[in-house]
Amino acid sequence: MKECLLSILFLVILVSSQYANANCPLVSNGEMRPVGTVIYNSDFSVLQGCAPNGTWQALGPIKCAAGDGCPSDPCASSPSPGTTCANGSIYAGLSPDGNVAMYTTPADAPSTYTWNDGSSNWVDTAMANCTDASPGTAASCQTGEANTALLVGLSGSGTPAPYDAAEYCDGLSAHGYDDWYLPAQDELNVLYTNKNTGDLNGTFNETGSFPAGYYWSSSEVSNNNARFQRFSDGPQSIGGKLVGLAVRCVRR
Repeated sequence: MKECLLSILFLVILVSSQYANANCPLVSNGEMRPVGTVIYNSDFSVLQGCAPNGTWQALGPIKCAAGDGCPSDPCASSPSPGTTCANGSIYAGLSPDGNVAMYTTPADAPSTYTWNDGSSNWVDTAMANCTDASPGTAASCQTGEANTALLVGLSGSGTPAPYDAAEYCDGLSAHGYDDWYLPAQDELNVLYTNKNTGDLNGTFNETGSFPAGYYWSSSEVSNNNARFQRFSDGPQSIGGKLVGLAVRCVRR
């Protein structure tokens, strides 16, 4: 990590008497920096600020101009699936939702998540049901960003909300971005298709023993089922929303 001695005040000075003794460690040498310090992390090409909880928080991606000395971005033009971008995320391939570049994290969510709140209080949401395998007929088989927004918007409606898998991705802040979402079935299938390419290779759970190796999509099937995919060999199927499965978030 390269420290830039910047005079920028992080979030209009987070330092207060409450956090006066809080510090964040530098990865490079273990030295501590006080709350409000801003550094440039050259490993991921992002500005990071020392937050009151003692951790470095990304402040957004660096936009480098030619000749500025900023690291080049391998994802800047026509990358191959599996390419790690300058911000640390991985180019996953083209999303079927608009045929645009889609990126993913280099690892799964730290635990499994249920599709709904883990209860059997079933509700068929306003999302169009995705009833067939890839390429799915309904738009919701491709539109993971819209699916996630719909599910997160139901968070205050009571059980079976919150929709835990979608909520996890929507709340994720990583690699300088906070617009992550739970991929739709056909977007999830792009991850499966490219799972053994480049830096994606070996990052997915391929155990295949239920529920390990099974990934939720954001595509709904009925009041009690949603679509998932087994990453050991690719079959897509439906499962009860209360089952905990693996999650891999994406963004476009």
